[in-house]
Amino acid sequence: MVEQNEERYFTRKAQSIGKSLLISLPKKWTKLFNIKEKQKLHISIDTDYSLRIVPDALNLSEEPSDEVKVDFYPEVGKEVLEKCLSGTKKIRLISEKPIDKEHLDQIRYFIGKLPTTMITTEKPQEIIIHNLGVKDVPSEEILRGLFSKTLDLFENIRENDSKEKDYNIGEINIYYMLLIQYARTYLTTGYLNQKDFKDFNAKKASDYREISNALRDISYILYDMDFHKEGLAFFNKIEEYFRETYDSFRYKGDDREKKAYRLYFKNLWDEGTLLKNRAEGELKFMIKELLRIFHKCSDILSIISILD
Repeated sequence: MVEQNEERYFTRKAQSIGKSLLISLPKKWTKLFNIKEKQKLHISIDTDYSLRIVPDALNLSEEPSDEVKVDFYPEVGKEVLEKCLSGTKKIRLISEKPIDKEHLDQIRYFIGKLPTTMITTEKPQEIIIHNLGVKDVPSEEILRGLFSKTLDLFENIRENDSKEKDYNIGEINIYYMLLIQYARTYLTTGYLNQKDFKDFNAKKASDYREISNALRDISYILYDMDFHKEGLAFFNKIEEYFRETYDSFRYKGDDREKKAYRLYFKNLWDEGTLLKNRAEGELKFMIKELLRIFHKCSDILSIISILD
């Protein structure tokens, strides 16, 4: 005899997505039960991870919150999944110790199965998840995520970690397509569906599009790079330059910091050119690709310096 687990329901407010009020609900179902937009639905996850959805006839659970903090534990993936499905806008997952690879992969797996949910910050002891199908899209945080994942690629290349490299390039493509889609929509129509990206204006949309394009180019250069240990020292310097570029975006307006790193890196191009001229074969090509990244970083810095 199989012991039944106690049913636990959580709440989701119905929202308009395409021709249905919820991705999981067909239009015929919403008409049958007369489901209206913003009406509460109650959802439970069965042991086989199928969903049980109940209309608002039962007052079973509390209102969904915009943001929650969850302490990490080994089976946290299911709770994160529940909160995403319940319409929570932002989930901050905190761990006292670094999250091990097995549980990190589990969380990535769950989030990857939800079409409107994405990890925007991934640190050893903190993961931030945004539910983009619920409220305003956090454009600046997504751009930070694009920076962060591109920075992670430097370590993946240096450590020859092909699995993480493939994961990160996949996430970069998602971030890039999301930002470019909304920036293009705004610039061509002046209007954004569902009132997303409220912090956008024409200039910021254009600037974010240019930064996103440059970051995508850098990520592809890194992904395709044939790494040679002889070029490690210059590789590390380019990584540091990219990190400073990222910090410039994160700490906009700190002119002292901008002047410091520009002074520190003023001879980096000359050093790379000298190395390229001395190198041969595949090492020479690697240095050329690193100099391309240097150029892209310089382009990003010029845009950051005039961001609103």
